[in-house]
Amino acid sequence: MQKFKEIWELATAVIRWGALIIGGVCLLVVCMTTGWFPEDMTLGEGVALYFIFVGFLLVYAVYWLGITSVGLLIARWPMEFIDRFEKKAPSHAVNYAFSSFKLMWAGAVWVVGCVATVYASLVVRLNFTSGMLFGIIVLCQGAFGGFLLALRRRLQLDASGLSLPGHVSPERHSKKISERRAGMYVLLAAWIVMPMLPMVLGQHHDALMGSAFRLAQLRKDHATVHVASPWSQPLRNAGLKPSESFLGSSYERFDDVTVRMRSVGSRVVLELPSGRRETRFVNVPRQFIEIE
Repeated sequence: MQKFKEIWELATAVIRWGALIIGGVCLLVVCMTTGWFPEDMTLGEGVALYFIFVGFLLVYAVYWLGITSVGLLIARWPMEFIDRFEKKAPSHAVNYAFSSFKLMWAGAVWVVGCVATVYASLVVRLNFTSGMLFGIIVLCQGAFGGFLLALRRRLQLDASGLSLPGHVSPERHSKKISERRAGMYVLLAAWIVMPMLPMVLGQHHDALMGSAFRLAQLRKDHATVHVASPWSQPLRNAGLKPSESFLGSSYERFDDVTVRMRSVGSRVVLELPSGRRETRFVNVPRQFIEIE
């Protein structure tokens, strides 16, 4: 019972701090993009950080699985070659045992990798720089996965005690095992966060953040909004054509509007097109706008 309580406390702490940090960073990135920060957020609206946190994890998990699966499929045979080339011991030695990279070509990896490849080729549009960056990330993800499998095989061999060389003391051998285990944890962390590199460099972060906010129900694309005067004027200036609203003569209806952020703070942020093919944003007080 005590162990269950400790696990529960650890899980709640991770979720609480994860929501605060990851949800806060996602909100900050979107606020920097839109040029408005909801300084009047209430404690109840702070729950939105948890929804952003969950939405981001789900979207990133799908993205990570797709890009990692493609990398594993590509890196399978190069890792096999490296593993066999690196083995220098006689064939009868325990250290000569090869690592197994069959997991890199598992059925689930093939399915996810093929789906990710088809989706990327049909939907994703990248320029040369972005394509090179994502190509490097795909190769790194495959290599990291292969090295993790090799490290796990080595640690299993070390734990069995069969790989202890005669000229190395048990203390030195134990230290090497600890160093390999620490290296595996570092490599695992890099494997998890590596696909986030394009977002860190400021590329394609809007796609990830947008998907997270959609799942959190804080963003709505192609929405129909009813805006009261005079807050409807910026939408008119952006070229959006109003129509009659059922809310009365003081409201105007606009179709196919992107709601970038709602339910956070006292204003709703709308994304409007501009004549220069750039995006501009307008924030409307919540009491003057209704979203269908």
